[in-house]
Amino acid sequence: MREEDLIIDPDMEEIVQGFVIESTEYLEHLDQDLVSLDENPGDMELVGKVFRAFHTLKGNSRALGFLDMETMVHRTEDVIRKVRDGEARVVPAMMDVLLASVDMVKALLNDISEKKKRERDLAPLIAQLQAVNEDGPAPGAEPAAAATEPSVAAGTSTEKKTAAPTIRVDTIKLDKLLSTAGELVLSKNRLLNFTQRLEQGQAVASPEEFLNEINAQLGFLVSDMQVDVMSTRMQPISRVFSKYPRVVRDLGRETGKEIELVITGQETELDNAIIEEIGDPLIHMVRNSCDHGVEMPDARVAAGKNPKGRVELSAYYEGNFAIISIRDDGKGIDTEVIKRKAIEKKLISPEQAATMAKSDILNLIFLPGFSTAEKVTAVSGRGVGMDVVKNSIGKLKGIIEMDSEKGKGTVLKIKLPLTLASMIGLEIEVGGIRYLVPQEAIVEIVRLPASGYAAAVKDKTFLFRGNYTLPVVNVRDMLINGNKNAAPVQQGYLIVTSEVEKRTGLLVDNVLQQHEVVVKPLGKYLSRFHLSEINGATIMGDGSIELVINASVIAGFQTQGAA
Repeated sequence: MREEDLIIDPDMEEIVQGFVIESTEYLEHLDQDLVSLDENPGDMELVGKVFRAFHTLKGNSRALGFLDMETMVHRTEDVIRKVRDGEARVVPAMMDVLLASVDMVKALLNDISEKKKRERDLAPLIAQLQAVNEDGPAPGAEPAAAATEPSVAAGTSTEKKTAAPTIRVDTIKLDKLLSTAGELVLSKNRLLNFTQRLEQGQAVASPEEFLNEINAQLGFLVSDMQVDVMSTRMQPISRVFSKYPRVVRDLGRETGKEIELVITGQETELDNAIIEEIGDPLIHMVRNSCDHGVEMPDARVAAGKNPKGRVELSAYYEGNFAIISIRDDGKGIDTEVIKRKAIEKKLISPEQAATMAKSDILNLIFLPGFSTAEKVTAVSGRGVGMDVVKNSIGKLKGIIEMDSEKGKGTVLKIKLPLTLASMIGLEIEVGGIRYLVPQEAIVEIVRLPASGYAAAVKDKTFLFRGNYTLPVVNVRDMLINGNKNAAPVQQGYLIVTSEVEKRTGLLVDNVLQQHEVVVKPLGKYLSRFHLSEINGATIMGDGSIELVINASVIAGFQTQGAA
């Protein structure tokens, strides 16, 4: 597709940026509203809302001279006008064309955002809109593709992987931040006055008492400001969830299934950096629920179920974490099929399969290349997916849990930190080097020697504690030699970490103290080495740099090596 730079008057750049932001919001709402209209074709209030959105988009694009976008929106508006005036009725085929038109408008808006003038063939889609407007959609006609890029409906997100250049912040949050900044200025002035008096040789009463007081006050204000600044980065999960009604609707049309998507907790807020990255793994999980989980209508009826399947997408807080849950009422996962596939792929032996717990069997799904699909389709069976999903969640310092009951459905839960910028970490020492372990990953700390510390079994070491066996990973060997099997060691500490129902002991030389730190990424140079064992780095109070380890990867839970 031929392209050239789009020339925008420098004096208009700010206006164009505002147009892009506003239009993006309109299009996100239009996706939801059109899907809702497809489900409730008689809702004339919704028809009016959709018409007004297209009318506004048309006027704004015309005012700025974006003629292709104006033409596309104008033709789409004509179709909705006939519905509003009672001259046409909403049918699924009409919605297919309208949604394809919205996709084209998104592509045109993306060109404007990137300042690129791309040659896009609008004629086929305009012809279909014209046909819908005049006579209704042609029987069997497929909506013209919006652009040459893959669509979300095809399972590949076209969104940018960089954070949005602007985010909307509640003015109440900004007012609080401004108030805290004012208090900091007052404290600074007090400290400045104190140092000036010392420099001039003036007598100062109780300098130690004053310094302790000002230090405590500054510590409180800095912590308060840190919380305030973090809050400005918090964005509602609705920014992600709003895309999925369209995805589920398109999947239902593609597969011939009837699927109801129920969304709750859209107001739950997460760090903007997490919001920007969570979309791809979530969309894969939603598609899996629709494709692998929900059965065809006739199969559901035969099983005594409602012919329309149900997928529930929810978000809520649990302590200092956000939980995202995807639940379906489909056929569930047959653990016997999972075991058979794993044995065929030589991932486990028949002897291992016979003694595996249900949670261990379900976790096999997260191994690279594992798939239970009997045939390859555009939706599934390509042998990539859940391992990449788990890696993506791991990069966000999150974990993923799965539970399923055959014949009743499956639930997937993602546990995410509210922010990636700061954390409470436990300082440890390994081989004379200090690291930090995220506090949320730690269940308990065991000092060695401990009763029940066993010798190596098949090159692995275990600690028997109560009614469970604790596998041990030597952090020194893991970080330095790349070997996670621990040799029997009688001194040191075990940092016990947990994911789902599994616990692992991380063997370290010494445990120091807790710190609240701001985590920084490793940077472009070190990131090239794909150091999955390291989450980032931080600067300590004495100026030294300490690495933050990824406890899940070191414990061997997190699948590695996926693309």
